[in-house]
Amino acid sequence: MCSESKTYYFSNYENNRIQKVQLTSKILDDLDEPTVYKVAVNQDMYTFVGE
Repeated sequence: MCSESKTYYFSNYENNRIQKVQLTSKILDDLDEPTVYKVAVNQDMYTFVGE
């Protein structure tokens, strides 16, 4: 978690790719109860192609 940008980085058991949630002021101001986000559970891979 980066406290300056309010960004939470994580990976779940099904997909090891790092994902992030950025907590904006709007989200934090309107927060009355916990929020659940759906994340990709299928393992994926990004390929970098050099030139």
